[in-house]
Amino acid sequence: MSTIDAEMLARSTRARTFVATRQFIAGLIATGLLIVQLAFEIRWEALVTLQADTLYQQLTGLLLALFIAWQFSLGWARMQPRTANTPILLVRHKWQGVCAPLLFYLHSSTLGYAYTLVLSSVFLANGILGLFNADVIRIRSRLYVVSWMVMHAALAVLTVALTVFHTWVVLAY
Repeated sequence: MSTIDAEMLARSTRARTFVATRQFIAGLIATGLLIVQLAFEIRWEALVTLQADTLYQQLTGLLLALFIAWQFSLGWARMQPRTANTPILLVRHKWQGVCAPLLFYLHSSTLGYAYTLVLSSVFLANGILGLFNADVIRIRSRLYVVSWMVMHAALAVLTVALTVFHTWVVLAY
């Protein structure tokens, strides 16, 4: 590797670490605020009133379902032959993941009951797990990276399945 290539790689690594750190902090703040709101049952009455409206529930549910589908699409993109835009998709995926707690809060200010509690918990757990990716943790161990990826993908698949089930239940009743 030439000196120029090594320097470019070092700059790229520093830049990726800087962005990953900002994503981690933003995600931690967003998730932390949501957890505090859930734990202390802090309610914004105007939002609670909106969330009681069926049309609002359907629209924010659709927005959340589209968000989940969009996030899930990165997995499909990564299984395809490598393209030039895959790294761009990954950066977007991470930044959009930071927004997940806000979208969740807009749809529901509680975790729900029964299967919606499971759906909410899996969705939020996957978001929290996403914060601890290898770029943030800086662990290059193959075991950590592969274990993290398997868990993140499994929770994503479970989130999609539970979202489909939730949509079916909501539309059926």
